[in-house]
Amino acid sequence: MKISPDGQLIGAGVQIGTGGIFNLLSFNNATGVISENFYLSIPMSSFGVEFSPDNNKLYISGGISHFIQLDLNAGSSQDILNSMFTIGTAMGALQLGPDGKIYCAHSGYYLGVINNPNEAGIACNYDPQGVFLGSGFCSVGLPSFIQSYLNDPEYATTQHCAGQPTQFNIANTNGIDSVYWKFKDFGNMPNDTSTLLSPAYTFSGPGTYYPELTVYSGLLHKTVKDTVVIYPLPTPQLGSDTLFCPGATIALMLDAGPGDTYNWNGNFTPGSQTLAVTDTGTYFVRVRQHGCNGYDTIQVGSYPPATADITNAQFNNSNCNQADGSITGMVFGAVIPFGIVWHNDGGVEVGTGPDLLNVPAGSYMATINFGDNCSHEFGPYSITDNNATQIADVLPSHDHCNQGMGGLSILPASGNPADFLYSLNGGPYQANSGLFTGLGEGEHHISLKDAAGCISNVYTQVIENIPGPEIDCIATPETGSSSDGSITVISPNTGLTYQLEGGLPQTGNIFTGLTAQIYYLLVTDGFGCTARDTVEVESLQGSTLVALAGINRQCLNKPASSDIRLTRVSGLKQFKATLYYNAGILNCTNFNSNEVDFPGITAQMFTAPARVEIAWNGSTAVTNTDTLLLGSLIFETTQPGLADINWEHGSPMTWFLNEAGDTIQQPALIPGNIQVHEIPEIGLQQPPPLCEGDSITLSAGVNGGTAPMQYTWTGPQGSSSTQQLTIAQAGSGDDGLYHFTVSDYFNCADTTQIMLSVVPLPQANFPTTTDTIYYEQQTQLQATPGYASYQWNTGDTTYFINITEEGDYSVLMQTSEGCTNLEKVTLIDTWFPFNIPNAFTPNGDGLNDTFRPVTDYDRFSKYYMVIYNSWGQKQFETTNPADGWDGKDAAAGVYVWVITYADYLGKVSTLRGSVTVVR
Repeated sequence: MKISPDGQLIGAGVQIGTGGIFNLLSFNNATGVISENFYLSIPMSSFGVEFSPDNNKLYISGGISHFIQLDLNAGSSQDILNSMFTIGTAMGALQLGPDGKIYCAHSGYYLGVINNPNEAGIACNYDPQGVFLGSGFCSVGLPSFIQSYLNDPEYATTQHCAGQPTQFNIANTNGIDSVYWKFKDFGNMPNDTSTLLSPAYTFSGPGTYYPELTVYSGLLHKTVKDTVVIYPLPTPQLGSDTLFCPGATIALMLDAGPGDTYNWNGNFTPGSQTLAVTDTGTYFVRVRQHGCNGYDTIQVGSYPPATADITNAQFNNSNCNQADGSITGMVFGAVIPFGIVWHNDGGVEVGTGPDLLNVPAGSYMATINFGDNCSHEFGPYSITDNNATQIADVLPSHDHCNQGMGGLSILPASGNPADFLYSLNGGPYQANSGLFTGLGEGEHHISLKDAAGCISNVYTQVIENIPGPEIDCIATPETGSSSDGSITVISPNTGLTYQLEGGLPQTGNIFTGLTAQIYYLLVTDGFGCTARDTVEVESLQGSTLVALAGINRQCLNKPASSDIRLTRVSGLKQFKATLYYNAGILNCTNFNSNEVDFPGITAQMFTAPARVEIAWNGSTAVTNTDTLLLGSLIFETTQPGLADINWEHGSPMTWFLNEAGDTIQQPALIPGNIQVHEIPEIGLQQPPPLCEGDSITLSAGVNGGTAPMQYTWTGPQGSSSTQQLTIAQAGSGDDGLYHFTVSDYFNCADTTQIMLSVVPLPQANFPTTTDTIYYEQQTQLQATPGYASYQWNTGDTTYFINITEEGDYSVLMQTSEGCTNLEKVTLIDTWFPFNIPNAFTPNGDGLNDTFRPVTDYDRFSKYYMVIYNSWGQKQFETTNPADGWDGKDAAAGVYVWVITYADYLGKVSTLRGSVTVVR
């Protein structure tokens, strides 16, 4: 009995006299279970059994003449039997030796040898005297041993990625005493060996290696070689981290490079080699190739937006005809490094850096350049000339169908428009009375210059482009060959002319007397803009009744109508007509019937499904060649969109009967529709209270509607046709209600209003018409009470302060709305002491030569001094307190003086006394 080297088959032979049997079955060398998954039975005398080393050949010996080879790869059991090849004669045991040869026992001094047991037929090279035993002798047996111990060792490897250890595992370690591995890694020699049974070895790099394994078992050893391929790790390169400009569309294609599978951002489902990125974030990929993984990560983001803070900015006006204006104190921010470039409204560079210096009046933009070719434009910021006349309003006339026929009319705040020069979009100033023509759509920037060369602020106005007329066409078929077809043109526009097939223009929108064919239609508005359409008039045989539902346009929330009409009416006595409509857009509320032509006509409205059923049963039949109106369906409009109005075809919902009660066959039912346009919606917030003298721009947001739009502001000071309304240096006349109205192309409109409260600045109302208040020794200085807060330069916070020292005083007052005003006043103490000498020596020595009071002469508003001698005779008088009496002609003695003065409070005082002249 023998087991195949791979442990899959077991063969057993039995020899009984000259007879016997051989069986070959499946075997599980792990469990020892024998099964009939494979079964082969040969009735023959069999003593020796052996398998070839490659498990493909089976050798059986027994009896006198039975020594055969079977090819186990031949196929079925019968195919294996058919492959039987007789090698020779042998009746003893068969044993696979450690040298891969099969040895055959037979009586004598020799052993037979199958030198190439893996080969088929005669190629197995059987030699009956292959081994001479010398003094030994063989009968029919050979020693038995575990045959698999003689197999060449086999090993397998796992993990073939560079930089990571490769695991080596021997397939079967039974009977192995020791091992020696040589990995043949020249980059690591001599450290590329191991004596472990299952070593883990890291190769020096990717490449093909030929490791050798030598196993030792007793005195035997065998060496085997195998090939191991170490693969390089994939190296995906997603690129450097990328930042996009603020607000820019993010569009980046990431390419992970070559590989077998790709997993992006942790997704278990493999993706493709590339990934389209449309948003910021962190993106990473795992690329797997030959079982090896490589990774890369990229960060995709946006630069933070640039900023411009004008909180502490100073806008310094220029003087007329001078380049001495400036903008300073603005604080710009962006990713460092960044640069700032200033341009005027003509796009010419006029400065760099945060401060704009030495520029004339005009409009200026600041552009911050930062990051990877990112830029952000701020402005416009205006510098005006001192005392320059400003632009009050600019009235636009819009362009039509891009013909360049727009215009602007400039209205100065004062004066005759013909007295100024005007600049458009930074161009040269020109004398055109404030009229610009031949302009296209877009923003336009205007400034004016007066006779003194003073330039106004830049005013921005938008010219819109109004497209050509919009048209819908309804065609009524021709009946037979009667040339009674018609085309009706429906348009929301006015002032149109109509041409059919290049014929004469007409102002009517209906063409009649048409035959069945395709017509070319041209519609022209008053500005030369055109709309074209092709309309087919179909042919209906016979005098077919035609029922038509009308076409209409309307703004959302406005009632819409559809005229229901009949034409080619002949002998009509009774009918019922059902029309369906889109309930998501319309809701039918009424039917305005034509009782004149159809007395007693009725209509019923239904909601599920949304429909109208119109019925009439006349007392007499109706015949008319004109188009007759049944009535008008009236609808509420609930949503924007196109709502079809369709006839229900066929009985019992729609039918027409003649006077005999017969059905009028195959009437033509022409559907209609109602286009509901969305209305523009205004978004306008109530502005906070505005302090007197401050400026504000009222800007209304508009959503929806159909461009172009028309805007109107109406306020206490008049009206303006702009979306933004700027109120400069607001005063009491600007306080009040402001109405804003927007109207779109289809005259769909919205309106709203806000209240602008202009708060007067707080006033101190100091008791003076000048900047000076006079007082005597002490006083109380009061500002107007009732304001929210007071801040005096003395530190006091009440509405009044007590004054004991003269000087400059100021108070900052604030209203409850936050409006502030600073007022200043100078207080002068009018009280003063008089120091009057009682003697003087007018001897010309320069010491005490003149008599006059010693005091503060600036405190007088009026002054008079007179001196008398003892006889009451006037010796001296003056109205100038700085002039004194020199007494040069006076004799020694006592003199009387009288001084009369008035202070700045208006108080008059008189002083009297005497002085002695000493000689």
